[in-house]
Amino acid sequence: MVRALLVTITVAAALSGAAAASRSTVKVDPPRIYFVNAYGHLQGIVLSRRSTPRAAMLRLLHGPTGGSSTSIPKRTRLAGLSVSKHTARVELIAPRPRFFDFYATAQVVYTLTSFPAITRVEPFVNGRHCCISTHQGKPIPVLTRADLANWQGARLGP
Repeated sequence: MVRALLVTITVAAALSGAAAASRSTVKVDPPRIYFVNAYGHLQGIVLSRRSTPRAAMLRLLHGPTGGSSTSIPKRTRLAGLSVSKHTARVELIAPRPRFFDFYATAQVVYTLTSFPAITRVEPFVNGRHCCISTHQGKPIPVLTRADLANWQGARLGP
């Protein structure tokens, strides 16, 4: 009986130590906002680990500083942002929505998916699904990084 109790205690201690060790070695990258660098690639700028998706989007819409640029049309505003089941629904108001192009969409998708709780983005501009379409012209309603992985701008700069 004592031997069985010792084995149980030893196994429990080993398992709790392994769980604690695995939790402490998991690395979570800080969130980033993505702008376009001089080579036409997305480049992430690290945000505070305490940053929120809303704060990141507001910073993204404010525009870059330094040598980066943005494809997001000027005066684009954040009308709404919600996160449910790893999907961010982002609603933007853009004065020139047809200029909300592939790069602008990639900036939004990469910025929001830099948060661990978000893996998909459902973008709306002026109340309509946007910004990437199928060959038939139908907007793809929910986007992931994988949807954007094979285009040249996805090669992230340093």
